[in-house]
Amino acid sequence: MTRSGLSAQSSCLSQLSRLSAAFLFAALLASGLISRPARAQEAGKPALRETITVPGNPLTGFDISWVDPKTHQLYLADRSNYSVDIFDTRTLKFVARVGGFVGNAPGGYDRGGPNGVAAIDSPHEVLAGDGNSTVKVIDLDATPPKIVATIPTAGHARADELSYDAADRLAMVANPDEKIPYISFIAIPSNKVVGKIDFPDATDGLEQSVWDSSRDLFYQVVPELKHGDGAIAEIDPKTMKVTRMFPVRECHGAGLTLGPGERLLIGCTRKQSVVIDAKTGKVVAATPNVTGSDEVWYNPGDNRYYLAAVRNPAGPVLGIIDAKTNRWVANLATAYPAHSVAADPSNNRVFVPMGPNHTSFDTNPARNLDCSKGCIAVFSDKP
Repeated sequence: MTRSGLSAQSSCLSQLSRLSAAFLFAALLASGLISRPARAQEAGKPALRETITVPGNPLTGFDISWVDPKTHQLYLADRSNYSVDIFDTRTLKFVARVGGFVGNAPGGYDRGGPNGVAAIDSPHEVLAGDGNSTVKVIDLDATPPKIVATIPTAGHARADELSYDAADRLAMVANPDEKIPYISFIAIPSNKVVGKIDFPDATDGLEQSVWDSSRDLFYQVVPELKHGDGAIAEIDPKTMKVTRMFPVRECHGAGLTLGPGERLLIGCTRKQSVVIDAKTGKVVAATPNVTGSDEVWYNPGDNRYYLAAVRNPAGPVLGIIDAKTNRWVANLATAYPAHSVAADPSNNRVFVPMGPNHTSFDTNPARNLDCSKGCIAVFSDKP
């Protein structure tokens, strides 16, 4: 998440901690951001269906979430419990917790962790950036899952968001909070840093990246260049060099995901959300209907983009964009600090972590909607 966005998030968290769940629900209802639960639960319409309780400390701090469609597991960077948490996306149950991370560090958000997470197939692992400039490797086949390697990335602050190139067996992780932001390339399974790219013109860090398997290229969000508009950096994993920079105006990007037809959705923190052609960098579509996003996700199961728009001007929402037409579909109200999203294409459930006391949509315990200690909200078309 951008540093400017984190300041806003921290401020909002401080204010919301003094509000009751009932007051928050009333405010959202009065504003028109949500409809009453009876109408919201109609079949065929996206809606909040259930919540998953996160055990342990209240979920006051978290970062990226990630779904592995092959194992039907959700991985959450849970700073409040110093861990990566694992959930089953079919049973909606907590599975395991892998501790050993920095957590909500006293040095500030840029020193905390875990941050970015990504699952890989071979070996069956999760990679997670931590607040002490390391990437931790979790063995998912161990019983219970455990950290088996810690990889230094030679910085002073967090190793943040990352992506994985399965063809070249190469992970790419960003260190956004250094004096000169940079990315590191990590060879898998040797777990060695084998390359680095500095971004001296990146004046507000680095954000989400994605690997395009069809073209064997990485794409990296650079929110701001020389205090102006940002760009998407195209990176060749074989040469470990930036091959092109695609300027993106009026966006200040954060999230990035690859959709159909070699298109990239950029979750912008300002003014709009943007879809570009990954081959040319040209803007395909833009919508002002949802903005203020952090993590974004493409779900091939329903051919939709999902945007965790925590700083949307009208209030935090889960934004939905049709990936076929690139048109905005809906905004579903969430609550601070819901800046993370992931989906399982096998059942089209969409998972949005939220902080404590946000039981804002329904207070019926029979429907398993409890977020008193923080939760993962589950959205779906199906009741």
